[in-house]
Amino acid sequence: MGIRGVEARRASPDRLRAEREAPERRRRMSLLTGAVGLGALFGGGILTIAVPGWILPLTGLMVVGVILLVVAFVLARGSAFAQIRHPDR
Repeated sequence: MGIRGVEARRASPDRLRAEREAPERRRRMSLLTGAVGLGALFGGGILTIAVPGWILPLTGLMVVGVILLVVAFVLARGSAFAQIRHPDR
């Protein structure tokens, strides 16, 4: 029991730092995911006009873009709600 207590105290500062950095990581991941989603959505749309023979694969690319945008909004929503619930953090 004594060894576990010592290890838990040593890991505590790392755990606290990870908890502080988690919203920033989520925000960055949300921005990156949203940017890739927008790129896939608009790139697929523009290429569909430019190369009509590839409409099925490019439609799939646009669907992937929409899915990535939804994921980005879900990630952003989680960090926004955390800030509303705990504005002092």
